[in-house]
Order: sequence, then structure tokens, then C-alpha cells
Amino acid sequence: MWPNLQIDNRALYGIARGAAIVAAIFSLVVCVLMVTNYLQLRAFDPAKNAPLDTLIAQLRQNPDNDALREQVRVLDLVSRKALFTNQWQLKTGAYLLLGGIIVLLVALKTMDSLHEKLPMPEGNLDDSESWLMSTKARRWTAGVGIALVGSSFVFAFLSYNEIGDGVGADAAGSAKDALVAGVNSWPHFRGPGGNGIARDATPPTSWDIDSGEGIAWKTAVPKPGFSSPVVCQKRVFLTGGDRDGLFIYAYDAQNGEMLWQFQVNAPDDEDFAAFRPYGDTGYAAPTMSTDGRYIFAIFGNGQLICLDLDGNEIWRKGFGIPDNHYGHSSSLLTYENLLIVQYDQASEGRLLGLDVHTGNVIWRVNREVISWSSPICVDTGERSELIVTNSLSVDSFDPKSGVRHWSIECLGGEQGPSPAFADGLLVVANESMQASGIRVGAQGAEVAWEYLDELPDAASPLVTGQYVIIPTAYGMLVCLDAQTGEMLWDHKFDDGFVASPVLLGNLIYALDMAGVMHIFEADSAYNSLGDFAIGEKSSCTPAYADGMLFIRSEKSLICIGEVQ
Repeated sequence: MWPNLQIDNRALYGIARGAAIVAAIFSLVVCVLMVTNYLQLRAFDPAKNAPLDTLIAQLRQNPDNDALREQVRVLDLVSRKALFTNQWQLKTGAYLLLGGIIVLLVALKTMDSLHEKLPMPEGNLDDSESWLMSTKARRWTAGVGIALVGSSFVFAFLSYNEIGDGVGADAAGSAKDALVAGVNSWPHFRGPGGNGIARDATPPTSWDIDSGEGIAWKTAVPKPGFSSPVVCQKRVFLTGGDRDGLFIYAYDAQNGEMLWQFQVNAPDDEDFAAFRPYGDTGYAAPTMSTDGRYIFAIFGNGQLICLDLDGNEIWRKGFGIPDNHYGHSSSLLTYENLLIVQYDQASEGRLLGLDVHTGNVIWRVNREVISWSSPICVDTGERSELIVTNSLSVDSFDPKSGVRHWSIECLGGEQGPSPAFADGLLVVANESMQASGIRVGAQGAEVAWEYLDELPDAASPLVTGQYVIIPTAYGMLVCLDAQTGEMLWDHKFDDGFVASPVLLGNLIYALDMAGVMHIFEADSAYNSLGDFAIGEKSSCTPAYADGMLFIRSEKSLICIGEVQ
């Protein structure tokens, strides 16, 4: 039929034809599966899980019901698995379909190029018509393939949007709210959102460390660290480390018993062996974070790890030893299904949003200016904003995508204090620069006032709504009017502050470096409820959960209050 076709061309044509047939069948099968997946999602949407919604509502009314909490956890896990299976199927199907169509189109193009080298067949008309029909068939096949790609990606897009607007955003978020905030936990540095506020708290207001009155328990922490406690599901988590290793500890919040410990570094870990920490930061300065299902910890050598609540490793990542002259100290933060990591250093700094389940990078923002502060997440009433500072500016990002909302240059020097937020007011401060009150709204942000006198070195400010509390390293505590920035009062203490103050109910708890907790009202005048020692020095911010205070000192973990 093809008298001028060389044997090599004929063989190549046969291979291309076979590849086209296989690719077409493969693409058709994948397309059918993706359409079926879409129809199944419409019939059974993981986001519309009525039993889970009912259990969540019941748990919010009965937050101490452990059996109910376990039912929510299990059903939420099932919903999440369905969600992630659907997402994996959609993503994998899209890649497979794209690959199949590319192979199909390449094969068809190869067949066409082989034909282009041949003269129009001579002889009988049937051969010529066969050649023309073959050419048309290939064109139709290519057209159908493109149509399959388009329709399948439309189905994938629709399915992904429905999932993204379902379990991943609302149902799963509600479940996590019930599991974390609903049972009165302290999931990050400075609590929910990283802002140091628990308005519905009923904390202890007095204790005596010598007699043990008001002290629920006290237990030793094997390794040193400056990380603060986090609390979830009646468990307290801490990190510690020295030249012998990096560790995560889990304690029973009811009695202080160590439930488990996990050594993070392997014996042959080169980054750990080569790491030389700065004395005031050490191996374990950043505070952990939890989303109610996993716990996350990062250490001074750039090692990041995810465990479940029972201490089983889920995943880990190594960022390499940071180029940071004070050592890495930025704490972790979780937002929905993302872990936020602020990894600042002298070069190649970055702000990352990682998938909590896998550690994969969802988004990345390069950071050119270093800092030692921690990120916070705020609800402005219009949207959620991820707020971070560096040694020049304060910046706002979309926590889901890493897209920048706005940036204001109002800082300078070595930025250690983290930002604080409440009721639309963001406050950033630094000892060598100033404190700035920034109004945040739908249209962005603008500086409302500045304060230049008493400023923090490491401890973060606290915004209560009406008032701004600024702690200093030399023992001065200042209260500003949140609306104007005008100083309302100041008070001098014997020791300075590294730990950040927190608002529990209407009371402010400020722990100084000597280990004395100063409790006073959030008011326009300094009204003290008393000063209570914990018996050891401390630089760690207290955590609150279930009516109890959890404080890390130099060598111990202390629980104050009545065990629930």
C-alpha cells in the first residue's frame, strides 16, 4: 500500500499507532473514572456530614464528655480520610489524564509527520480514500482527546471546589474547633491565634509554692528549653534539648505524669552534631503547635517534626542549620489544614504554609529581613490575616495562599517581640524603635498612633481591646489606651519580663524572669490581685486550659489550680 515507505518508517508508524491506541483507551478510562468520582461526590459529600455536625453541637454543650469527644474525633477522621481520598483521586486523575493526552497527541503528531514524508498514494481510489479517512480519523481523535481533557478538568475543578468549600473549610474546621478550642485548650504560643487571650477563662488567682496550696502538681522536665507549654485534650506538650539530643515530652494534665517522650535527632544527624546554639536561645526555644490531631515542633537546628498525640511520627523536614546569629526562636502556628513556619535567617529566609498531613509546601514567601518574633493569625471581621514582623516592617498575608495583603514599615533593630491583636487593633513594638497601634480593616491597615517611651526587648505586648500592655526587660510594665496610645499607667517591678503577658478572663498574668507571677486587672489603673512565686526562674509564657495554669520554669513544669 505504501511503496515508498521505508522499513524504519513503517516500524515507527506502527509503534506510534499502537501508542496512540493505548493512550486513547487509557485517557478514556481515566476520564470516566473522574466523572464517576464527581458524581459520587455529588451523591455523598463529606462536607454534609449530619451525624458529625450533631456530635459537634453536643460536644460544645458538654465539653468535658470524653466519650463524645472520642466519637467526634473518630467520625471527623473518617470524613477527613474521605476528603483526602477524593482530593488525591482528583489530583492523580488530572495528572494521569494530562499525561495520557500528551502521549496521544505526540503519537498522532508522529504518525502525521511520517505521512508527510510520503507522496499521495497512487493507484486505485480506494487507497486514496483510505488515506484521507485515516487522516480525518486522527484529527477527530485529537479533537475528542482535547474535549475529554477539557471536560474532565471541569469536573475536577467543580469537585475540588465542592470539597474545598466543605470538609476542608467548614466541617473539618468546626470539628477542630470542637476538639481544640471547645475543650478549652491552649494550642499555640500565647494561646488561640497566638494573641494571648482567653476571655472565658476562670483561672486561679492565688497559690503558695512553699506550702503547696493551690499547686495541683509539679514535675521535672529532663532537658532545658525556652519553649512554652501547649495543651490539648488534657495533655501538656513541651520541647527540650542539649548536646545529648532533642526531645518532645507529653504530660498528663491531670497529674503531671509523663506519658511519653520522643527523641527527634538520629544518632547520625549531621545538622544536630554541627549545630552550636546561642546561649540565650538554646536548642528548643520555639513553642510547639497543635491542630487537635497532630503536634508540631521545630528546633534550633532547623529540624521540624510532626507527631500524633500518642507520640507516633507522621513526617519530618529538615531546613538546615539556620544562618541566624541568635538562633531560631519563631514559634509554630496552625491554621485550618496548614502549619505556618516563619524560618527567618540572614539569607534564604522564608515564610511557609505546609500541609499538616504530609509536610508538603503549599505556599512559600521569601523573607529578606531577619527577625525572632512569631506569627499570629487574626480575624479582622472581613477576613483572616496572617501577621508577621521583621526588623523593618509588619506584614499581612492570606494564611491560605501566602498572598500579601499589606506591609507597613514601622520597626527597626532586632525584632524579638511578636505582634498582638484584639478588636481591630494590631500592636507591634521593639525596644530600639517604637510601639505602633495599627487599625486593620477591609481596605488594609494604617498606623493610628505611636508610642516611644517604655518598649519591650523580647516579651510581646498584649492588646485587651481597651488597653495595651507593654512589658520591658528592665521591669517596667506600661498600660496604654488602645484608642489613642496615651499612657494610662506604669509600674516598676524588681525583675524584667521575657515571658509575654496573657489575658485570662478580665485578669492579666505577667510572669517575670525571677519566676513571680503578677496578677492585675485589665483596667485604666494598676489594681493588683497579688504577686505569686513559682519557686524557680522562668522565661516561658504560661498556658491556660480547663481552669488551670501551666508554667514552665528552668527545670520543672508546674500546674496551678484545681484539676478538673
